[in-house]
Amino acid sequence: LAVQIYTFGSVSGGFLNPAVTLAVVLAGRQKIYSRNAALYMAAEFLGGIAAGFAAFAGTEKSFCFDYAAKSQSWGTGFELEMLFTVALCGIVLAAGTSNDAPNQYFGFAIGCTVVAGALACGGFDQGSFNPAVTVGMNIANYANGNATQNPSVGAWFVFTLAPFVGGALAAGVFRGTRSNEFEEEAFETEELSAQLDVQASSEVKAEV
Repeated sequence: LAVQIYTFGSVSGGFLNPAVTLAVVLAGRQKIYSRNAALYMAAEFLGGIAAGFAAFAGTEKSFCFDYAAKSQSWGTGFELEMLFTVALCGIVLAAGTSNDAPNQYFGFAIGCTVVAGALACGGFDQGSFNPAVTVGMNIANYANGNATQNPSVGAWFVFTLAPFVGGALAAGVFRGTRSNEFEEEAFETEELSAQLDVQASSEVKAEV
């Protein structure tokens, strides 16, 4: 993931995750607008499906995301998927969109967060943290006639909705903890608007 972010970050932002895309939109840093975010999410889901089938074709094996695979309840899966997506989206916003950016460590920090999440919850949750990954792997699993398990309706709900909830929460935390940056932006915007008004007024007087 870190390599992909460093590779494509300067091209598209390197979101690669619909939950991250949602978090960036809700954070309000003008890094992406809603109309483009929908296209980003569509591309991310298509990429997830393509990756799922590529993995199936290359290994002739598949798996699905289902909390039953770890013998856990849906509540455990939902909580872990949500909280570790908060962590993932939080570091994306802090390292990639705050006044600390641009920097050279953002991809490494994001990659380490995903690894930490997978290691921390691996015994209790499969650790998707990405609705596009969930959709891609689950659909590829349906195509595998030898699959021993397919995701339940509840599992679809947990592994697709929980990351989006986590992304929204991360945006809220970011806006709350970085409120000073939003105040600075508002002040700069007002200052620029005042300068433009003065300039426009001067030009009108000069014409008169």
